[in-house]
Amino acid sequence: MFDYIAYNVCTTWGQYHWKTFDGNYFQLASSCNHVMAYQCKNHEDFNIQMRRKTVNNVSTISNITMVLEGIVVRLSKSSVTVNDKAVSLPYVLLGVAVMGTSSAITVEAKLGIKLIWNLDDSLDIEMDKKYQNQTCGLCGNFDGIPNDFMKQGKVPLQHYAEINKVDNPTESCKEPALNSVLSCGNKQYCDQIFSGASFSSCQNLLDVKSFSKACMADLCNNHTDLCQTISEYSRQCVHAGGKPAQWRNATFCYMKCPYNMEYVEHGSSCADSCSTPHASETCHSHDNAGCHCPSGTVLDDISNTGCVALDQCPCLHNGKVYQSGKSYSYSCRSWCTEENCPGMCSVEGGAHINTFDGKAYTFHGDCSYVLAKESDGFLYTVLGELVKCSLDDRMTCLRAVTLIQNKKQKNKCNKLLFILILIIKIYIYIHALKLRGFHFFHCLLPPAAEVSAFKPSSFYITITLKLGIHVMVQLSPVMQVFISADTSLKGNISGLCGNFNNIMSDDFRVISGLVEGTAAAFANSWKTKASCPDITTRFGNPCQQSITKESYAQYWCSKLTDPKGVFAPCHSVISPSMYNDNCMYDSCSCEKMEDCMCAAVSSYVYACSAAGIHISGWRKTICGTFSASCPAGAVYEYNMTCCGRTCRSLSQHDYSCQTSFPSVDGCGCAEGTYMNEAGNCVPEGSCPCYDKDTIIPPGQTISKDGSTW
Repeated sequence: MFDYIAYNVCTTWGQYHWKTFDGNYFQLASSCNHVMAYQCKNHEDFNIQMRRKTVNNVSTISNITMVLEGIVVRLSKSSVTVNDKAVSLPYVLLGVAVMGTSSAITVEAKLGIKLIWNLDDSLDIEMDKKYQNQTCGLCGNFDGIPNDFMKQGKVPLQHYAEINKVDNPTESCKEPALNSVLSCGNKQYCDQIFSGASFSSCQNLLDVKSFSKACMADLCNNHTDLCQTISEYSRQCVHAGGKPAQWRNATFCYMKCPYNMEYVEHGSSCADSCSTPHASETCHSHDNAGCHCPSGTVLDDISNTGCVALDQCPCLHNGKVYQSGKSYSYSCRSWCTEENCPGMCSVEGGAHINTFDGKAYTFHGDCSYVLAKESDGFLYTVLGELVKCSLDDRMTCLRAVTLIQNKKQKNKCNKLLFILILIIKIYIYIHALKLRGFHFFHCLLPPAAEVSAFKPSSFYITITLKLGIHVMVQLSPVMQVFISADTSLKGNISGLCGNFNNIMSDDFRVISGLVEGTAAAFANSWKTKASCPDITTRFGNPCQQSITKESYAQYWCSKLTDPKGVFAPCHSVISPSMYNDNCMYDSCSCEKMEDCMCAAVSSYVYACSAAGIHISGWRKTICGTFSASCPAGAVYEYNMTCCGRTCRSLSQHDYSCQTSFPSVDGCGCAEGTYMNEAGNCVPEGSCPCYDKDTIIPPGQTISKDGSTW
């Protein structure tokens, strides 16, 4: 038994060669559609099918179909579709990632399956060991014994091919008669190829004898077939941990690459590109052979001009390409160039997190987590408490946001201490709001030297720290939080919001310095209580569980992407696609569908507002319930403010008028009316007076310093 068997790989390549998970080699010359692997007792977990065709007497793979926990991925040389919709790569959906390079497509599922197709003749399937003794199909039963087709001492391969054949509804594909494997080549010649210096690191990892037999069979046909077998040997060597040297040359098995790329036997399977310039730094997949950019360059996957220096990359924003040196900006949001603009992080729908650097992930937590903190100190910390709010594990809610600020101070021994000066904690329950840290006024919270906090509308509370952190907490219809960080904090932030260094690929970096590969592993490291459970990654489309919910979500959420709808003016600045996906997911997961749907819609409205695009009138089309439920005496406005609309502002300085923040909607007092201590909107004559913290009811007078007022 060879060490490579432990890698759990089934592969097919070249002139109909196959190797099962257990290392059984055979040939099956067929152009029928076959099932390579599926879980015998539970067909719904995974089902992988493949069809070959012959082009100029050379066998190639034409179609691959994968069903992975209900998600259908179809691959061909001309297209990639997921659930019958054409997608561009990379593409990620509910635990299934489809990635592509110029020489391969990789499909990886978190359930423990990885598929690599070289866009030609070779297809590898890597299977997690948990599926041992559970697989059926031409890749064998995965029991560790290389006798997958043995039956009473015979090898009924044609029988296995027939029972694993899957015809289209109008097709009746006939399996060809299986002839004995030809052997035309010189055995010594083939042995020398696989035992030569180029493959010295491979000989103890692979079954050289079986590859030598495949080589001899290939020599019965043409030179191309032999090159495909040597290529497969090199690929499997890399997968097994070997490092084959360059064995191709201009006259033997030469591979021509597009643009100015070069072919290497083991390069990163996560190629650096203009879209993902640091992908190789956080790649957890093994190397593979293929066309790669020379050192010091990345692939221009935006303008498709080949390999370029990173500083020469163009960029893409909402379908428009901007060449190097050019940029597009709107209200300080800039693309294709660095501007002195703040970063924005959010926790939306109780599970969807967007980092300062733009990485989006979903995490269903059940604890209090650090959202953002000073990396090398304790000046500030923003915490978010996520809780389960349904029997469905995919329905979690943001229940509390806590803001902690400390102050640096030296003691008598000149040692630096951090003195706690502020804790603000906002709780939200089904119909109740509690605020700790300040006495709560409906609009304005008394300012300290380091902080200002107030409620611009009934839907939002805003808190600003002088050091550069602004927190906007949405209260209705569900709690969400939006955190803005000043550029002075760039590179010195950590937590679920990432590190704010303009590099999206390292946002999952934890305290140890390592970059975690999954959102769950990363988020678990930021728990504030060791007693909280570690959350495992959960997948599945909640809309697949109910046709009624899916129809409801599709009808309302699609209004976000309507090119002629009320949200269209913002499409060129903020793409609505992610918000539409979150809207569908949350609407189908939530018990109160309208609340979750409207929260997702309001997230898009807030993102547009932060980018300088104010959308009004949208509640006439969607989510009108919340604008019609203002308390008596209050009004709804799309750009609500409490600046100059409180009784306190008539007697004291109104600090809310000095704070800049994105416009928000909600209920509040109409212009000319003022909010009193009871939260009611009243005319000026009904307002009390204020002497610092002393409240003087309307109609009463007091004497102070010889004056009566």
